[in-house]
Amino acid sequence: FKARQETPYKEHKITDEDWRNREKWDDYRLAVNEMLQRTSTENALRTSRDYLENLTRSMADIVVSVKMPERTIEWVNDAIRTLGYAPEEIIGRTTEFIYARHDDFVATGRLIQSSIKNDKADIVTVLMFRKKNGEIFPAEITMSFFEDQGRIVNVTAIIRDISDREERERQINFHQQQLKALAAKLTKSEERERRRV
Repeated sequence: FKARQETPYKEHKITDEDWRNREKWDDYRLAVNEMLQRTSTENALRTSRDYLENLTRSMADIVVSVKMPERTIEWVNDAIRTLGYAPEEIIGRTTEFIYARHDDFVATGRLIQSSIKNDKADIVTVLMFRKKNGEIFPAEITMSFFEDQGRIVNVTAIIRDISDREERERQINFHQQQLKALAAKLTKSEERERRRV
């Protein structure tokens, strides 16, 4: 650039636009670096998503990748079909539609923010979700966070329908109560028998 400026037969090639661009060289360099860093992060996410897809293809649990802070679904495995949805139906939507109640969606957002603020790497909780047909079911959800340059850009969640587990727990509790009632009756019968003897 300087050589062109100092060579009489080449200086006509330098315009006011060249001088303006030269003054903004540091800004351009910063913009290029940011673009390369963003591209690198996007490539890492894409590679990670491809790996996740291969890993979760045969899982019964729903695995979903959610863009933050918008809470929009970027990717989901085929297990979402157990809720009546095809993956392409929900990609790009916010996660709100899957919650049984709007308040649960809001509370989960607060839980995520609190976990981030307290430097927790993941969350495990039980929530009520809704299938496409309107059926509500309990689910255990495990969320982990993906951070880029100090901010959470993605949440990966594993959603497991625990309806069967909760039903088995209810049955176990019912049978335990029956056993306690029988034990109490037996104790009373033994007491009466002792008194009689």
